Amino acid sequence: MALLVSPATPRSVASTALDSEDSETEPPAPLAPSTAAPAAGSAADAAQSGTIDVASESDVEMTELKDAKATPLHQAAARSGGRQSSLLFWTSRAEGPPGKRFKRLTASEATARRRDRRERNTALRFWEIRLPPPVVGYDHQVERLCSSSIVNGLEAWFPVEPLPSQLQLLSAAVEAMEKRTVALLESPTGTGKTLALLTSSLAFQWRCFQSWQQQGHHLPPAPASRLGRKDDQAAPDGQTGTGGGPDGPAAVPRVIWIARTHDQLEHTIRELRRLPYRPLESLRISRERFCLHPFVQQAQDKSTACEMATMTRHGNALGGGMSGCVHLDNAEAIGYPTIAEHRAKFEAGGTLAVYDIEDLVKEGHDTQTCPYHASMDLTGEGAALILCTYPQIMDPCVRESSNFEQVLQDAVVVIDEAHNLPQVARDSASFRGSVVDFEQLISKLQGLAKATAEPEAVELAEKVCGAVTRLRDWLSTSAAGGDAGPIRLTPMGDELRDEGGRGCLVLVSQIAGVGSVAEAQRLLTMLRGLRRRFIEHGLEGWAVRSSAVNEMDSFLRKMSLVLEEAGRGSYTLVVTKAGFGQRGRLAMVALSGLVAFHNAVGHCRAVLCASGTLAPFPLFKRELGLELEGAEPTLFSSRVVAEEIGQSPHVSRRLKVLAIKAVEGQKLLEGRTQTTEFDSLSSTRSFRAQHGAQYLSSLAKVLQLLLPAVPHGKLIFFPSHEQLADAVNHWQRLALLQRGAAGGFDRLGGIPVVIETSGLSSEAAAALVSQYRQLASKDEGSILLAVMRGRCAEGADFKDEAARAVVVVGVPFPSMDTEVRLKMEYEGRHGSAWYEAEAYRSVSQAAGRLLRHQSDYGCLLPDQEKEPF
Repeated sequence: MALLVSPATPRSVASTALDSEDSETEPPAPLAPSTAAPAAGSAADAAQSGTIDVASESDVEMTELKDAKATPLHQAAARSGGRQSSLLFWTSRAEGPPGKRFKRLTASEATARRRDRRERNTALRFWEIRLPPPVVGYDHQVERLCSSSIVNGLEAWFPVEPLPSQLQLLSAAVEAMEKRTVALLESPTGTGKTLALLTSSLAFQWRCFQSWQQQGHHLPPAPASRLGRKDDQAAPDGQTGTGGGPDGPAAVPRVIWIARTHDQLEHTIRELRRLPYRPLESLRISRERFCLHPFVQQAQDKSTACEMATMTRHGNALGGGMSGCVHLDNAEAIGYPTIAEHRAKFEAGGTLAVYDIEDLVKEGHDTQTCPYHASMDLTGEGAALILCTYPQIMDPCVRESSNFEQVLQDAVVVIDEAHNLPQVARDSASFRGSVVDFEQLISKLQGLAKATAEPEAVELAEKVCGAVTRLRDWLSTSAAGGDAGPIRLTPMGDELRDEGGRGCLVLVSQIAGVGSVAEAQRLLTMLRGLRRRFIEHGLEGWAVRSSAVNEMDSFLRKMSLVLEEAGRGSYTLVVTKAGFGQRGRLAMVALSGLVAFHNAVGHCRAVLCASGTLAPFPLFKRELGLELEGAEPTLFSSRVVAEEIGQSPHVSRRLKVLAIKAVEGQKLLEGRTQTTEFDSLSSTRSFRAQHGAQYLSSLAKVLQLLLPAVPHGKLIFFPSHEQLADAVNHWQRLALLQRGAAGGFDRLGGIPVVIETSGLSSEAAAALVSQYRQLASKDEGSILLAVMRGRCAEGADFKDEAARAVVVVGVPFPSMDTEVRLKMEYEGRHGSAWYEAEAYRSVSQAAGRLLRHQSDYGCLLPDQEKEPF
């Protein structure tokens, strides 16, 4: 008996049914497209039975489908629904760039290739085989252009003579890697910390690799991902090989580079091009930037759409020998990028030895292969440098589904812009849900239990469904003001919170019925087995995007974290009362980043946390549970290495700070109303006052006088999107901000204005910044109105003429909502310090957009008389 994937349920890839292995037959070979008329009714069936929501195909696509011959492939497509048929039809007629012919597979070959991919990726994910050794290379041609520095016995090559600040960073990083501990490295913007950290980690990796080679080891031939079981890969004399794993430390560590945005990753890659180190690179970013499939690109849920495009049934797609994605099919047909011919492109001396997003997308178009899967395959081939974003490491579900659990073993993890890390860790460990969310999950789990007769799958779905049902019933009663049972809730406005801080523990163990960490882990083990059977019977091996299975996974993992940590007082329960159309919500809020951070990096060799705004270090260490007062180190055996580096002594030549105090004889601050001490803590130093008309008018006058005197780019940062919107609306009413013509830009003082809006995706933010940079490069320049803590204020690179002035409006103190209050209570006597540090880090990050390198210059204009500049 085997678990089958059925496309019967709309928007769900996880519906399952039992089928006999005996029913599997050899699929027919894929047929070429034809212009003959289809069999009667085939197109109509396709249009009417659209149950798979992948993307909305155009009328042109469907017209072409109607004009095509009703081959078995098209008939199978029609039976599966119009949208899926478009995917398959696009595959059947896609021929790639003119003049290029790509290898076509028989049905048997296509089935074997897909089965091989699934088995290889599944074995890596479930630790049945170990990752191959990191592929580390070196470019001696680039070395000739570099200078050598020896720090702490490590020879490191820089493309330029290193600055003293870079040597300090190098020394601290090497100490942390040798001692196997955490380093907190604060270095201001413009001091070259990205280059220094990249050089230190890769130079350390190269030294380890040379030592490993001297011991008689060597890299396996391509494809390295097809090695045998991990027991066959043990190093001589019982020592472990370079791949790392549960058996012991790796001889050659992988380097995992984590950043918040794609823009930051692109900056890191630009610095990598200047260095002689050539580790095999794997750039792990989203499908939004990598996927070439025309229908997946249009889909709202690209993960599910990608799986549907690549889904197969017993190794073949709905009766054909290929799936609905020509890029993945062609990659498997030619062995891309795993066989030696293709992997050589990505190794030292190859055309893609260092590649960015644009490079890999171009390669995908040229070879008709999938950049997204190619990058993941390079991880399985032994990538020694893996670049990714925060969620791929900190979110436990994403971390496992992307096979990062094994990648992180004994790795050197470099976290750029690490001041975001505590908040990201807390969010990753918190659980939030509403009555409606619980009901939707219950419905999915009930459908999963009905769709399969496999006892273990039924038991798992019923157990989790029962736990979610009990949570739903408790929340419905409590949010309506009813009896909360063993949990004592105290009203706080429109919310209820538990007394004593043990409400989350009681809710999970007694009410939901998940009694212990061991019970949660047992259910997770059953879920892994279910996932594996999904993978083995027709779904792409790297991620099963079943909403039911994924949500069940997330639920169990969060419950496990609560059970593990709630007894220590690091969780609190908040319930939002029912009313105004809401039926109640609950939040199990993690007040410490310790649990998520330790689970993510607990098996790494070293963690290098770098930012321009990490201080105060004691507070940062407390947030992540690195060194608690009067206690031994909790994560690694050695004490944390901390290094705080100041600005260059000559920075005053390149930076001018002009506090905005008055305009036309009137003090700017007089435009603000008086506030109480509590008001000043509610969000900014004068949050409510800064909505005053007089203040906004005075601010506009200042900008109109000063900014025309500044060439090229000008950045203006507000504490929140609400304040930015208020300023824009007020200035437009007074005609201080002139509205642009259709398709044109608004203007302030005659200068075009670009405005950051709320809720921008990473792609939209990148497009906005690119548009602003183009305008700023012109003689009249441009103004960017943005928000502190937003995408433009952290991670975006505004070097040289993109920013010759930065105006900082106010201080973005966090809004004093329930979770902020609870966090301050949890921090105790450190609460006020935490609150102020959160605000001033954001100010410093915004101001840091000004000086991006040693030759950059500009003017900083805070609107406060006394600020931390």
